[in-house]
Amino acid sequence: MMGMDYARLSLINQNGRIYLAPTVCKNADKGEAEVAAAPPVEVPTNQPIYLRMAVREGAKCQFSYSLDGQQFQPIGTEFQAREGRWIGAKVGLFCTRASKTNDAGSADVDWFRIE
Repeated sequence: MMGMDYARLSLINQNGRIYLAPTVCKNADKGEAEVAAAPPVEVPTNQPIYLRMAVREGAKCQFSYSLDGQQFQPIGTEFQAREGRWIGAKVGLFCTRASKTNDAGSADVDWFRIE
């Protein structure tokens, strides 16, 4: 969820192990630093992972994840979405890496739904 504040739920590969890591940045428009919203959680490799962001009244957002698509576990703290500069807050998927080598991994996304 991106606006003048933002939050994300990252899948991180560290030495062949996969972790979910929630991150928040309040006052991003003023250059504030990102902070971990909770410690990373290890999830099984080579298995589907279902990610969810619930948006409740008042633009309050909560990330959660599931290994079976049925039972979701909240991860991180609730996040207050805040508008962007020209339009409202945006949601989406993106890929990036910390190092500058060109041996990128991959992720298969079967579907993306907004209800």
